[in-house]
Amino acid sequence: KDMGINKEIVLETIDLCEKMAEGRKNGTITPSSYSLKFKPFIKKFKDKYSETPNLYLQNELKLFYQTHLEKLQTKIDYKSFGFWGRSIYNYTWSCIYYDFDKEAIPASYSPQLYILINKEGIKFGFCYGHYINDNDLMVSSVLSEKIFPLLKKCFEYDKELFFFNSSKEEVTARPEKLFGANERIIINSDNDIRNNWSSSSLLIKEFPKDSIPENISEIIQNTNLNLKDFFLALLPIGSIKEGAPQKITNLNIPFNIISLTDSVKLSELYIPDRLIIRFISSLLTKPFVILTGLSGSGKTKLAQAFAMWICENDNQYCIVPVGADWTNREPLLGFPNALKHEEYVKPDNRVLDLIIEANKNENKPYFLILDEMNLSHVERYFADFLSVMESKNKIALHPGDNDWNDVPSQIGFPKNLFIIGTVNIDETTYMFSPKVLDRASVIEFRVTAAEMESYLESNAEINLDDLKSEGRNMAGSFVELAKDTSLAASEEKVLNKTLMSFFVELKKTGAEFGYRSASEILRFAAVANKLDAAWSSSEITDAAIMQKLLPKVHGSRRKLEPVLKTLGTLCLQDGQKMEDYISKSEIDFADNTKIKYPISLEKILRMYQSLISNGFTSYAEA
Repeated sequence: KDMGINKEIVLETIDLCEKMAEGRKNGTITPSSYSLKFKPFIKKFKDKYSETPNLYLQNELKLFYQTHLEKLQTKIDYKSFGFWGRSIYNYTWSCIYYDFDKEAIPASYSPQLYILINKEGIKFGFCYGHYINDNDLMVSSVLSEKIFPLLKKCFEYDKELFFFNSSKEEVTARPEKLFGANERIIINSDNDIRNNWSSSSLLIKEFPKDSIPENISEIIQNTNLNLKDFFLALLPIGSIKEGAPQKITNLNIPFNIISLTDSVKLSELYIPDRLIIRFISSLLTKPFVILTGLSGSGKTKLAQAFAMWICENDNQYCIVPVGADWTNREPLLGFPNALKHEEYVKPDNRVLDLIIEANKNENKPYFLILDEMNLSHVERYFADFLSVMESKNKIALHPGDNDWNDVPSQIGFPKNLFIIGTVNIDETTYMFSPKVLDRASVIEFRVTAAEMESYLESNAEINLDDLKSEGRNMAGSFVELAKDTSLAASEEKVLNKTLMSFFVELKKTGAEFGYRSASEILRFAAVANKLDAAWSSSEITDAAIMQKLLPKVHGSRRKLEPVLKTLGTLCLQDGQKMEDYISKSEIDFADNTKIKYPISLEKILRMYQSLISNGFTSYAEA
């Protein structure tokens, strides 16, 4: 029966493990009483799901075996092990192994791809059989030039694959318990792998019972696919048979923000983790993000770094320097050739090709990075994009019924196309209209003294090549997140109350926000909760205020002075006065006993000082 597991089955199996563990502990379940005391629970499970728990695990591995291993070698096999065997156990287990012709327990003499469920949760991945020791060739050969690169690739392709070592006194897989993050071996270099590899090593993922993902079957299949080549390299199978399945390296791993921030650090790109999370959350909220702030602070580098990290190749992203002479859409979309029938002139910058490809490959992300976006009036050359973002209509390109030079008569704005604009403010640039700001998230880049000091001390050179395709196996799940409309903010009522407070004050200046902005702020909070559960509600609200509400604030001193004071007060804890902070030269923005929204308050204070000095202020600064 080709039945894989799902979250419900995993949770019910964990419940059975808990019953077994409790029964063994209090003495009610023994080898002699097993049939009477525990077997009825197994029967109830089978009546409900048509199969026993251990065979569900076996079927999950059977699916992988039939798809990827069956044609390789007849001695590769799979088996399962239930609660009852030579004794009674608190877990159920299944594995893929190589049969070395041992008369008893053959899997214990082989490397394994396994799944195990116990009372604490589920874990799966690679381990050695119990009777393999450190002197075995299947252990020592891992450090060879042939096999070690395959092991490294397992970690490179999946940043959530954990490296553990069980103690020598216990069974390798530690079947009764999970390992826990505190026992994970952190890998910063090859030596961290070489110095810790042994017959007790495991490459696994594990999920506690309160954190079982909905797509657990997909994660298991992808984990085994990632481990396949390393597992096979340890076996005496010789050459692969003709007609065997080819290596597949593009997995679909759940998007993980920590993998991205870790990779960015390794490339020597100095971008704070929280700013990266704000950037990604904004892209997933709506695929149009504007990066503004200090020139040379990493705006274009961050956009480029993320695109390089998550894309399979450079055909999925396009960096376009905006020209000062752009007055219409032609630099981005091209135009029909008026002198030659049914010919379309594409722009040399590949933008149109990028959009066409994005429409063809809906499960891959594509990125259009507009560098120095405000060197021309955005509303002129970008009007078609601004319109179809909301209307979901298509952009007309030519009047023909057929394609002209592989260009269709119209194109849609695909949900897997993400547009990132970088902005600098000086006498050669133009300001954004409310129409543009209302459709984007605006993220400001600043550099603190501590960040500059750290950068100067490191004297490191940025190497974005280290990021190339590191996150490509998360590309599919990234697009799925962008399309997921079911996400909900964890503290929506608190956020709604805050939004109303700001709405009332912004309305006094004519800079109030509409339904679109309110909806996008709520989605931003939901996405942020999904990406980083440790990000507090007040921190998320602070980022949302900074990115969606304050960018529209601009005007004269007479108009804005009282409003900025009130907005600043809303960023403080109860009992604090804005006037006290206006006069201060040194402010501890990390003091959350006094400051509720530090990022927004710091920005409001800068805008206020500009207002007093110049008689006018806006969000964008030179």
